[in-house]
Amino acid sequence: MARPADAWPSGHWTPPGWEASRRVAVIAGQSGLGAITGDRRWTVVAQAADPRAVLPLVTAGLVDVLLVERALVPDGQLEPFVRHVKQVAPGVLFFLLAPPAAAGPWSWDAGPAAVPGVDGEIPHPWTADGVAAAMTAAPRAQGAAPPARHAPQAGPGGQVLTGDAPGFTPRPSGVAREDRGTVVPRPRVLTQQLVAVVSPKGGVGKTFLATNLAVAVARELEAPVALLDLDLACGDVGIALDLLSGPTIADLLPQLAGLRRDGFRRFLVRHASSGVDVLLAPPRPEQAEEVGVDAVRQILDLVRREYAFGFMDTGPTGTSDVTFECIEQASRIVLVTTVDAAALRQTQVLVEVLKRLSIPLEDRVVLVLNQVPAQPFLSPGRVERFLGLPARGVIPYDRRLAETAGFEGRPAVDAPRSHPLVRALYQVAHELCPVFEEPAARQSVLGRLALRLRAGRTAGVGRR
Repeated sequence: MARPADAWPSGHWTPPGWEASRRVAVIAGQSGLGAITGDRRWTVVAQAADPRAVLPLVTAGLVDVLLVERALVPDGQLEPFVRHVKQVAPGVLFFLLAPPAAAGPWSWDAGPAAVPGVDGEIPHPWTADGVAAAMTAAPRAQGAAPPARHAPQAGPGGQVLTGDAPGFTPRPSGVAREDRGTVVPRPRVLTQQLVAVVSPKGGVGKTFLATNLAVAVARELEAPVALLDLDLACGDVGIALDLLSGPTIADLLPQLAGLRRDGFRRFLVRHASSGVDVLLAPPRPEQAEEVGVDAVRQILDLVRREYAFGFMDTGPTGTSDVTFECIEQASRIVLVTTVDAAALRQTQVLVEVLKRLSIPLEDRVVLVLNQVPAQPFLSPGRVERFLGLPARGVIPYDRRLAETAGFEGRPAVDAPRSHPLVRALYQVAHELCPVFEEPAARQSVLGRLALRLRAGRTAGVGRR
C-alpha cells in the first residue's frame, strides 16, 4: 500500500543543500510513528519493519540517524547489527525506541547504554520532541561527521562491507528475497526525489528513459510516483504509455491558483499497470507558451507534497526557461546522451553550463549513455573522459525492443528482467534509489531450478 498523500508534510523536500537536514531511517512498525515521520526537523528516508531492509541506505551513506524498535531485533542479534552499522557508517547516530512500560523491561540488564555503539534511547510513547532531545543529548551528536556517501568502508582483511550484516538474521516478514530465500521487505518511505531527465539534443531517448524509470520505481517501491511531461511543445509521454485521452497540463493551468492539495491528482492520468500518475503535455504545440516558470514551480511544489518520486521529462535544454527551472528544482538530474559526435558535443556544452550554475555534478547528475551499439566507435570509458563525468548507466541499443514498446504504448521494462536493456534500466533506477535490489543479484526461476537440479544430482552422486 502506498503511503497516504496527506502523510507527506508541506515543504518536506529542500532540493539544493538538502544534506543540511538530518536523514533519519526508522526500523519500527507503522503504529505511533506519525509524529516522527511528519516532523520537519529531519527527513525520513526510510521506514521498515525489518532491520535489513534499510541497510543498503546506511551502506550508501544516505542515513544520519537510525531509530530502531528493540522488539523487531531478534534476541542476541542487536549487538552484531549495531556493530555492522558502525563499521559501514561510523557517523550514524543509533537510537533504540523503547517499548511501552507494559511490555516490561529491556531484555538486557544495564539498558541500552550497555550495548556498544548505541547512542541513546527514545522513551515510549515516541514523539518528535523525544527524538530531538535524544539527538541533542547524544555524546557524539555535537560535531559528528556525516556518513561518507557511496563509500563503504573496508573491514578486516580489506573486504568491502556491504549491506549484509554478518551473523544477523531478521525475523521473517514481508516480501521474500529470491536470491537468498530469506524475507526482506522494502522500506515503505523513501527520501522524496524530483528527477529531471534532460538532454541538449532530441532523439537520444529522453522520453524512453523518463517513462521506463518512473514505471520501474513505481513497481519496485511502495511509494506514489508522478511523471510530468514538461516537453511542452513536443511531449510524447502519452504515446509512450498509451495514455491518449484525459486531462493535460493545459486543463490544470486555469485551476492552479486556487487548487486544493487534494485536487491536484484529478488532473493526472493513472497508468494502470504501474500506478504512475502522469501529467500530460498540452495537446497542441501553441499551448506550450501558456505554461510559464511560475506555473511549473507551483506544480513541482504540489508534486513534492503528494508524491515520493516525481520524474520530469523535459524539453531540449537551451530552448526553454521551463527546462532550466526543472534542472534547478531537481534533486537528481538524469543527463541522457547517445555516443555520436553531435550529441556528445552538445552534452559537453550542457555540462559546462551546469558547472556555471553551481550544480554539484557528482551528487546530482546521473550520466546515462543510451542506444549504445555492441561495438561503439567511442567506448564508455572514452566518453567519460571526454565529458568529465562517470557513466552511471549504459543502455544497449536494441531497436526491436524499443520500437515494439513504442508502437504498442507500453514500457520496455515490461520485457523480462533478464533482458540486457531492461537490466540496464533497473541499474539506472538503482542509482536514483539505493534501496533498489541490483538486477545482477536477482536470479531467474530457471536459474534457481537449474541450481536445485544440479544440487540434487550432486547429492545423488554422494549417496551412491
